[in-house]
This record gives sequence, C-alpha cells and structure tokens, in this order.
Amino acid sequence: MTAASPLHAEPKSAPAPPRHYDLFVSEDIPRFFFWKLRDEGVTLSTEGISWRTRGVERARAWNEITGVNLAIGYIHKQGTVYACTITFRGGGVLIVRSVSAYGHQDEEREPVYREFVQTMHAVLARPELSGVHFHAGSTGGRTLGLKIALGIASLFFVGLPLALIFIGPPLEVLLIVAAGAAFVWPLWRMAKANEPRTYSPRELPADLLP
Repeated sequence: MTAASPLHAEPKSAPAPPRHYDLFVSEDIPRFFFWKLRDEGVTLSTEGISWRTRGVERARAWNEITGVNLAIGYIHKQGTVYACTITFRGGGVLIVRSVSAYGHQDEEREPVYREFVQTMHAVLARPELSGVHFHAGSTGGRTLGLKIALGIASLFFVGLPLALIFIGPPLEVLLIVAAGAAFVWPLWRMAKANEPRTYSPRELPADLLP
C-alpha cells in the first residue's frame, strides 16, 4: 500500500467562542480495546484545551502541550478507529477517540474527530508553539511485533489454504483464501499506516484521519 498524501491544514485561530466536540476522552494508557468509555466531550478555546474525566473538570493551556500522536486501530467486523494522544508538560496524557462508547467505529463522530484534529493542529502550527513534537503511528517495537504476528497470520489464513489447492476442491479452497485475505488485509493496512514517523502540523498524515 502506498503512503497516503499529506492533508494540508491551514493555520487559523482557535475557536471563539470555544468549540466543543462530542468525542470520548480518557487519561489512561493509549489503547484501542476497552470495555466502555464514560467520559465524553473536549473543548478547544483561545486559552487551550479542556475536558471532564471522572467528574473532574480539567484544562491545559496551549503552551503546556509537548507532544501529539495520531494512530489508528482496526476491529474485525467493526472497521477502522482513530485516536489522538496529547501529552502535556509534567507527563499528563489525554486520549481523544473517534469511537462509540464501546469502542466501535462511529461514522457520525468521525467528521467531528477530523475537525478536532485539524483545528488543534492549526493552532499548534503557530511559531510560538514550535516546541511541540508530532509523532504518527506506534512505537517501532510495537509495529515490528504486529508485522511478525501478521506474517504468521498470513501464512496460516492465506498461504496454507493455497497449498491445499492441489489436494482439495479448487473453488472451496479459493473461497477460504479469499476469506483469509479479507481478514488479514485490513490489519496489514493498519500496520502500514502506523509505521512510526514524525510529521508537520501543517501536513497531517491523511492515512491516520477519517
């Protein structure tokens, strides 16, 4: 799969009045699999970013943001899900997701998530906020581990059925191969999109946005 072309985000002012986004947020370790998300809502304003978790209102100024990470996940029979992890000075973390409360793909929230990511990056592209680090995808070790697992899965779900084509009914074997490829291919796309790299806040990686 070839890399998607960058998405250009034109710099603009932070929303005034504050712009609220109905997206689920959390402050735990970034992950794509969980039982249920309960905290919803994140706001961008001229002062910075604010949200509510565990019943507590929280806010951080723009100049307290030290890093942003964009990544995607894939859930079988659900689709692609997106996550933006924001790191603050002092080690605090906020994860903003495109998903439903149960972590499923949510097509209604995807354009909201996209607007949130674009607006936030447009503000962070200002020269006075040049100290923010922008990282796309997973860590190198996690990406390598996923590719190894996918290589094994490809051999099991695609390679093995292809080898059986010489001893079984060709049509049935081809159907098995097609089903295996349909299962493995989205995971390969996810692994490719999540290859670790840096990016500019003015050129967002399109393969990590809805």
